[in-house]
Amino acid sequence: MAIPPDRLNIRFTAPESAAPTAFARLLFGEAPKRPHDFRVPLRQLGKAPRAELWTCPGPHDFHEGDGLQIARSRDHCLVYASVAEAGTGLRNLSRELYDAMLTGERLQDYPHIVKAWNYIAEINEGEADDERYKQFCLGRGEVYDA
Repeated sequence: MAIPPDRLNIRFTAPESAAPTAFARLLFGEAPKRPHDFRVPLRQLGKAPRAELWTCPGPHDFHEGDGLQIARSRDHCLVYASVAEAGTGLRNLSRELYDAMLTGERLQDYPHIVKAWNYIAEINEGEADDERYKQFCLGRGEVYDA
């Protein structure tokens, strides 16, 4: 059965498995080994380590710039950023990152976000308006509103 041109296929594999035609590979807690590898900074649960292998038909490419890693095919774009807060505040940081991601997305003709993952250490620290999750949401919301 042929995969439709816009179909992104995601499956789990062993992290060391070679996937020369992969669109992207997500490694949990492990450092990237190939250009299309993206590191997810979470400890994986379960006995055997696994990676998410993303494949899609047709040509695809990978490049880095402006602090972002980007994997692109005709129909899909994966954008990855990993940054330290460095005193800017989570609200400002989330605004800067989402602005960079959405600007890059619009420039690359990918009009829709299908899925977004955000990993933020100590996300529930702080009280009321100072809670880190609230600050993250405010920064992200300001970009969406703009």
